[in-house]
Amino acid sequence: MRGPWKLVCVTPAGRRRYLRLLVPYVLSWPGLDRYDLWVNTPDPADIAFMEELASIDSRINLVRLARNTEPGPQAIGSFWCQAMDTDTVYIRLDDDVVWIDPHFFETLLDARVNNEDDFMVAPLTINNALGTYLLQTFGKIQVSRRAGPDRFDPVGWINPSLPLALHGLLQDLINNGEVERLQCGRVPISANCFSINCLSWFGRDIAAFDGVIPVGEDEEAAMSCSIPLRAGRINSIETAAVAAHFAFYTQRLAMDASTLLDKYRAIAGSRTELEPWRSQVEAVYERIEKRFPIHQSLGGFKPSVSPRWRRSWIKRLLGVSKPAPVADVLTVVRGPKF
Repeated sequence: MRGPWKLVCVTPAGRRRYLRLLVPYVLSWPGLDRYDLWVNTPDPADIAFMEELASIDSRINLVRLARNTEPGPQAIGSFWCQAMDTDTVYIRLDDDVVWIDPHFFETLLDARVNNEDDFMVAPLTINNALGTYLLQTFGKIQVSRRAGPDRFDPVGWINPSLPLALHGLLQDLINNGEVERLQCGRVPISANCFSINCLSWFGRDIAAFDGVIPVGEDEEAAMSCSIPLRAGRINSIETAAVAAHFAFYTQRLAMDASTLLDKYRAIAGSRTELEPWRSQVEAVYERIEKRFPIHQSLGGFKPSVSPRWRRSWIKRLLGVSKPAPVADVLTVVRGPKF
């Protein structure tokens, strides 16, 4: 249900190896009025890729960082003031959203417009800690080690074997036409920070605080929890709209080394509604790869490493330290309520 609204998608954008998959899904949505790419990368190849993308469709709009603002995760909060037109519904998709259900946009838009009291409406996002927790709670999946709802949950956010299993299961469901069996209704949530890989909001709600993240607050926690909490609003997840988020930085090395991206490209190639945008984006990608074969912008925060002075002087002297624990290899299967 479009109603009187303009429809704008936004993506905090950088990593072209993922964007090549996402962009055709967005451009193929007939209801789209504009696609804002929040240019947030230091990699000249990523920037060149986005600049060429803008030439293939007039709906693509490149939104640049303010001068002297360093690109990176900490800069995303500065873009929100560009997403608060009062006559507009916005849908945010992270640049490593690599698959979208055929009915995603219509379903999410209906959920957004029909639940005006909700501050944010999110889809069911595969490889999102809260999404994993919901699927587990409603019996749609079983994880070999129970996942929790926290956005930094050691199962749902850290362990790299979980996204390998989740994406593998999703790809099986896609190929078998069974994705809709993951649905578990509209789920209201409140006072819970979650990873905002996909979100939808009314521009008027962001305009109410001028799109300014409070000083000292994390952008993700502010938008998913503290701002709606102070406004007396809840958020909700519409599980009938499904998208796949590829990886958090804690998972990225294992995920990039897998064959999952190739399989998602094959799945996209079978979706005829993605043409001609998919072919055009692939052509742009190949041209950029010939000019810039090195990917500088890996994205995400670097894992912290304890400085040498924090280790025991005896262990430093002897050159020994406690070995890092080996992470569990997690499995995911269909649950009893699938």
